[in-house]
Amino acid sequence: MNDAQEIVMKALRKIDKDDLADMLANIPKASGVERLQSTQTTASGVERPQSTQATDSKIVTEKQLMQLANKIGKAWRRIGISLGISGHKLEQIEENHPRDHVDRVYEMLYLWRKQQRRNATAAHLHAKLAELDLEDDDIDFLLEEGV
Repeated sequence: MNDAQEIVMKALRKIDKDDLADMLANIPKASGVERLQSTQTTASGVERPQSTQATDSKIVTEKQLMQLANKIGKAWRRIGISLGISGHKLEQIEENHPRDHVDRVYEMLYLWRKQQRRNATAAHLHAKLAELDLEDDDIDFLLEEGV
């Protein structure tokens, strides 16, 4: 990533446009005219690296967070603490969503993503959740391409 991209990403994060900053972070690096990696153009015209690392370095999406929020049950607080969310923040989230469990879990996961920034990859989240012995069927979608 060049300096200009880094500056724009920081500015986007300051104005709470994390989704745009994440998209910018996922743009393949370029060196001169040639790409550092071979790329593949998607149907929408976006170039993506052709490698197994593409999935590993992809920031977890809001859609993936919502899918996960629908699968996490009563252990959401334990998961939040394991992800590094403070007990105070978890209480605040619970107060924000007293009747909607899925929204509560989603907000907790979204907060984790904001805190992790570049490390908030689907692969990283999968690894953290696997350490907590969550069912593979509930979290393996995080590793699938194109989700």
